[in-house]
Amino acid sequence: MDLHRIPLGQLRPGLSLVVTQGDYFGAPTKVAGTIARVQVERDAVYVCLDLTGTDSENVLRAHTGDKTQQFRLHLCPPGCSQIESGDFLVHALRGRQTKAEGEEGWVRALAPPREGGEDDLAKLREREQELLRERRPREDVAPGGDLEVRQQAEERDHKKSKKDKKKKKDKTEELVSGRKAGKAVQKDLSLLYAGTGLDPREKVRKRVLRRARKLASRKKRRSSSSSSPDSSETSSSTGSAGAGQDGVFSEETKTKVIAERYPGDLGLETLLSMRRSLLTTAGEESDQKDTSPIALLYFRNVLAKKASGPQARELLTLATTIDTLLRGKTALAVDILCQRLKAQEATLAGTHWAVAQKVELASGETTALLARGELQSAQKESYLDARAKWQSQSSGIKGAPKGKTKGKDHQGKDDRKDENRRDKGKGGEKKG
Repeated sequence: MDLHRIPLGQLRPGLSLVVTQGDYFGAPTKVAGTIARVQVERDAVYVCLDLTGTDSENVLRAHTGDKTQQFRLHLCPPGCSQIESGDFLVHALRGRQTKAEGEEGWVRALAPPREGGEDDLAKLREREQELLRERRPREDVAPGGDLEVRQQAEERDHKKSKKDKKKKKDKTEELVSGRKAGKAVQKDLSLLYAGTGLDPREKVRKRVLRRARKLASRKKRRSSSSSSPDSSETSSSTGSAGAGQDGVFSEETKTKVIAERYPGDLGLETLLSMRRSLLTTAGEESDQKDTSPIALLYFRNVLAKKASGPQARELLTLATTIDTLLRGKTALAVDILCQRLKAQEATLAGTHWAVAQKVELASGETTALLARGELQSAQKESYLDARAKWQSQSSGIKGAPKGKTKGKDHQGKDDRKDENRRDKGKGGEKKG
């Protein structure tokens, strides 16, 4: 049965438990043992187990490295992500009590022999030595020598794997500590979109897309049949999706149902349509079933030719955000949308749109090969050349006072002429 359904009162110490369906570092495994104690941490139930048997080589290696260490079983509830991991941690899904008779051999393979019983593992070790001697008869193999070498090698491998896991754990903790936010922004796509229409695995995407298309192809039933007991799942889902809000005959109701039941499928359909359009218009060939970013390329080749002004800017922001989300950079996508919101608010407050769009993160519609710094450097060189040429020409004028240019001298003469005319005009008035 499902282990999370067992009441905590029944998981008493000393009870023999067999986990028939478990997970150890992503691999299916079976373990058996005796319950030592039960722990409850943040609504999560853990069972500490004294291991008596397993069918997993990795679990056996961890147990051999430290036989005194108890294994912790996380009784996974429905929807458990199974992200938590450890050398002595097993995610337990289903299990049962140990049978009194007729139990499988691996269930008690690690337990000490009962009174009057024989140690099966000791027999296996002896048989292993016999096989080694038969395989290499010329070599003088000491009893237990090869076994000791093998155990030492296994211990070295176990320590090395433990060290690698610790480094990986330290690296993960460093990323989430906030010291390297630039690297931490990149998230694993399998964690973000697992099980949805944008899952990196093609098999999962096909399954979600097939089911969503099947739902979309169903014809709407009449209102009388939708109220009958044998009404289809689509009709009930449509009604629960908000038929009272959108109306009985609303056409967008089915779209909302698809988005709620199969999230990511509408986005996958949009990406496929973009790829088909680019293949037709620009000859862009790519994997038709891939979910790599393509919205910005579609904007440059298709949408930019149809839109202009604020509408083009809005489409550019949306395309940039879609590609950023497809890369797994969710925090950066939020920044792009927030900066666009700030720019729109500044425009409403009276700021010119050319100034407001400078705060946005989406790249401009047009790009140039000449960088702004390179252009400024060229303009400065041109100004210095023109200034040097002008100074060399003005220094060769005859009769020009030292430190004064010809233009300034002529300007002074013109000013004196204007003053003389004004004085003559004043005298004429007095004379008249």
